[in-house]
Amino acid sequence: MKDYQPKSKYNIPRDAYNTTLWIIRGYHRFVDIVKFEANTMKAIEYDKDHVQTSNDIDITFKTAIKIASCKEKIKAIETARDHIPQEYRQGVWGNVLYHNRYPNDAAESTYSSYRSRFIREVADLLDIV
Repeated sequence: MKDYQPKSKYNIPRDAYNTTLWIIRGYHRFVDIVKFEANTMKAIEYDKDHVQTSNDIDITFKTAIKIASCKEKIKAIETARDHIPQEYRQGVWGNVLYHNRYPNDAAESTYSSYRSRFIREVADLLDIV
């Protein structure tokens, strides 16, 4: 299934659109990474018998960067999601993440407009466009 970007004032270049869309679809993975990696770092920090080598410091640094990157993406997605009115939020969220059809409680164009705004705002917050 192709990810179609309807024409609107929120259009962004196709590569930026696809990149943003897949970042949004990775939301749950980013949350899991932050939880897992944060627990791993705590275990390393509080292990008193563990002698740090330069390799351990390098791994810890890479993990910290990975966590920071994931947190930045999570924050951008959640901020943009929170700007969608409550009555449309679940429909837009389900459509973007899971390809669900929009609910029948509003016009499809309304949901499509909020979907476009949501994707554009995430792209703006992550400096993709």
